Amino acid sequence: MTGRISRRAAAAAVALLVVGPSLAACSATPPRPTVLQTDVLAVSQAAAARDLAATSAAIGRLNADVVAARQAGTLDAARAATIESAATAVLADVTAAVQAPAPTTSSVPASAPPPARAPAPAHQPKDKGKGGGDGGD
Repeated sequence: MTGRISRRAAAAAVALLVVGPSLAACSATPPRPTVLQTDVLAVSQAAAARDLAATSAAIGRLNADVVAARQAGTLDAARAATIESAATAVLADVTAAVQAPAPTTSSVPASAPPPARAPAPAHQPKDKGKGGGDGGD
């Protein structure tokens, strides 16, 4: 991993954001979706910052609120499972990104390119010797 959150984590965060707003249609109690949406936003922000502690805490709050919504009957089992699955994927990817060794840079200097060769001289006329070869001294 290159230090970025993987595509899977990004997709999971997007899924959380998509699922969160759609909860309003399932809820007879307006405040519950707002709480879940706030939780999803906190998870997404913490994951984007690669803050493992904050991501874990935000997912803990999200999971607690999902359980509360299920018990209140404002969230169906399928949506709860989708949210929890996506949250688990995000946490796994943030954990992997944080624990992945940083890319190393080579301490060996790169070799310099060979010096450029001077262009070959243009064709030079041959020297005819002393006096230019006309023989008249």
